[in-house]
Amino acid sequence: MNNSKIIIAIIDDHRLFRAGISELLSNQEDIEVAFEADNGVEMQAKLEKSDITPAVILMDVNMPQMDGYESTRWLTKHYPGIGILALSMLDEDDTITRMLQSGSGGYLLKNANPEELIAAVREIALHGSYLNNIVTEKFMRLVKRGNISVPPLSSKELEFLKLCCTPMSYSAIASEMNISVNTLEKHRAAVFRKLALPSRPGVMLYAIKNGLVNV
Repeated sequence: MNNSKIIIAIIDDHRLFRAGISELLSNQEDIEVAFEADNGVEMQAKLEKSDITPAVILMDVNMPQMDGYESTRWLTKHYPGIGILALSMLDEDDTITRMLQSGSGGYLLKNANPEELIAAVREIALHGSYLNNIVTEKFMRLVKRGNISVPPLSSKELEFLKLCCTPMSYSAIASEMNISVNTLEKHRAAVFRKLALPSRPGVMLYAIKNGLVNV
């Protein structure tokens, strides 16, 4: 495999759908499929045997043996460098929220345009997150639901939290805050730890839900 390409894996128990996605993405010059799996258990086995760790994993939600939530949490713990894009027919608020909080960097419906899927894979590989209209709409509706207590954050951590909810890259956020990237990483780690959230989209969801940023 060419390591200059975005190496991906597809985890989905619908084999015909999986084959179609694999063919679509394999036809892109900058994307290569490392392996496919029916569920999280098979994914674990193939990751252990694979010589190359994927940069991005496309993750279905409802699967036998080990579903998308558990598989995503396992990946976040054991392979934190892998970007995860949830790909599902389910568009319920709770499903999207649970996948993001489990560690998914984005959420895409299976009836999305092929161009959006390709763009999402590239964005996840580059930035670790992909925010689209469907996710933003869910965030906005969640604002109207009840708040939960906010752990104490320093002024810099709160500033980072708000900037984290913009399209800015981490390097751009560091420049905006007038701090080094290394210092920003310390703030990022502290915020993610205090909120018990593993991903930037999860932090964005939390911030909007608790009124820490304007919608």
